[in-house]
Order: sequence, then C-alpha cells, then structure tokens
Amino acid sequence: MKKNEVTRLYNFSDAKLIDIGNEKIAFMRRDAEAFASFGLDETKFAELEAKITAFSNLVTDI
Repeated sequence: MKKNEVTRLYNFSDAKLIDIGNEKIAFMRRDAEAFASFGLDETKFAELEAKITAFSNLVTDI
C-alpha cells in the first residue's frame, strides 16, 4: 500500500519557515508595547519560540 505524502501549505523550505518565525518573534519583542494591546506578552512570545524550536527539531524536508 502506498503512503500518503504530506502536503505543505507553504512553498519554501522548513529552514526558511523557521527563519521567518524567529524574525517575527524578534520584531514582536522589539514592539512589545504595541502587541500588549492584543494581549501578547513575553509569555506568549516564549510559547511561540518553543513551538518554533520544537518544529526545528523535527525531521527536515531535505
């Protein structure tokens, strides 16, 4: 029986996705005051960073 392939919703490498995520976190931390009005704080930034790190530890798409 043939395995189903995973279809990604983005058309670039996992490494690029990780870079984009880390870049966004850096911007969010820089502009933390502006994001506070949306209920985002350092705790949420750390949660997102942990998810990105977990994703980066998965098997790559190469």
